[in-house]
Amino acid sequence: MNPALKVLVSSLILAAATGVAAFPVNLESISGSFGNASGGQVSGEGTSSIRWGIPDHYSAQSGYDFFGTSPITISDDQAFTLGTFSHINAPVTGDSLVSVDLNVELGFEGSHTAGGVFSFSHIETPNTASNPLQFCLFGHCWVFGDLRNGPVDDAVTFDQAVASNASFSFEGTLYSLELIGFANGTQAFYTAEKSVTSIDLLARLSARQVPEPATLALLGLGLVGMAIAARRSNKRD
Repeated sequence: MNPALKVLVSSLILAAATGVAAFPVNLESISGSFGNASGGQVSGEGTSSIRWGIPDHYSAQSGYDFFGTSPITISDDQAFTLGTFSHINAPVTGDSLVSVDLNVELGFEGSHTAGGVFSFSHIETPNTASNPLQFCLFGHCWVFGDLRNGPVDDAVTFDQAVASNASFSFEGTLYSLELIGFANGTQAFYTAEKSVTSIDLLARLSARQVPEPATLALLGLGLVGMAIAARRSNKRD
């Protein structure tokens, strides 16, 4: 093969393979809204906060909140924090939440978007723990019975996450979003009565460089030229 043609083809292949640097990427906005709730009467669907239950001698309802962490700069393909998921556990009565989805949408530089859905299950436990009725006087205590109305922790379980709008192309790189779940690999957590538990939700952004159309066209021409040169060489032989 013509040495000059060899250099041309090698250069084009190298250009197609390298492209521009995939990271860092600026994540400009993160929004979340709860939906598809099942169970009791839930208020706030379509927003980042939902509430349920009838307050029982307490000034608030039980609920979930989501606060997105943005803007941030994603520097590699390791897990990053999307935002904070919080569970407010209040002593409530009536029907309770059973399950709900959290829809997240991410806005990247260049007006690109990606997103998906986290799904959670919820157990609003009845407060039936042992709660003995005692009377104490001068250092002596007497137990008269057990009211069985002591507090019991409520449970939140992460079921699954699906990135439904997962990919976008930006400056010669194809990016793919993966929704991971709770931080530290946690699948479930518990919240004591009259308390709040907060945990981060994680995601990952992977990148694969895609050759620009012009580079692909030049590479194609180079390969055609190489084929023609090889054919001529064979005829001479």
